[in-house]
Amino acid sequence: GRVFLELFRDVVPQTAENFRLLCLGASPGGRAVGYKGTELHKVVPGKVVEGGEFDCSASGKDFADESFRLTHSRAGLLSMAGAGPDANASRFQVVLRPSPELDNKQVVFGQILPAGPDGPVADRLHPLHWVEAVGTSRTGTPREAVVVEDCGELAPAEAAKLVGPRPRDDEAQAERYSRGGLRPPKLTDSVLRENLADVLELTADCLESLEWETKKAERASDRDRAQEIEASLKPLGMALEEAKYKAGTVTGDRGIHGRKAQSQQLRLRDLQEALQKLY
Repeated sequence: GRVFLELFRDVVPQTAENFRLLCLGASPGGRAVGYKGTELHKVVPGKVVEGGEFDCSASGKDFADESFRLTHSRAGLLSMAGAGPDANASRFQVVLRPSPELDNKQVVFGQILPAGPDGPVADRLHPLHWVEAVGTSRTGTPREAVVVEDCGELAPAEAAKLVGPRPRDDEAQAERYSRGGLRPPKLTDSVLRENLADVLELTADCLESLEWETKKAERASDRDRAQEIEASLKPLGMALEEAKYKAGTVTGDRGIHGRKAQSQQLRLRDLQEALQKLY
């Protein structure tokens, strides 16, 4: 089957660019390398699928862990599978479930997309579930060769059909990351800087987007989408809890910021209840 991937170039540009070049085919030092024709060499059913065992980056040299900002929060995320710290080259993995044990060890740099703008998770991961069904040895080696027959880069018009237009403002970017269960980079930065006003403004934007997405899921009785949206609420809930704590114990301004955080927490709980009713 065909698998579509989105790369998070705005968060980890070096890691994403390395993967893109290997999809197209690279020639570091005159050696032709790339994912085309290679095998998915390791499969752990219900956990992870790995590929890129030729161990050569697009530049020919290992590169450092770029950022651990994004976490392995849900199935379908794409990350490096380096042999150790700052030892990234070509090996990658797609997690088949939330995998917090990989956080702060492997760099998340992309995600699998649906075959269309409204495709459910089950369809999105279907080719990898087929790979799981091939069966593996005790070491995770597939019993049949699973080959990447071809790979490359979609033309801009084709990509736009899958991911929409390139984010041009903070609201669009917040919607994109909350859709994928990830905390928007600007939100992470605001939390780290303890900028409560910015945190609460960004979480409000994300909540508004997810409330709209929830209404769409309710109208379509879309169980898979409801589960995706619910997973997206976790990073927002953590940010709100941090903001509420800072408002009460650090800044001493429990008034306006504390009340805003509490109000948004109530909105988040209402969303969780609405989503759970769908499944």
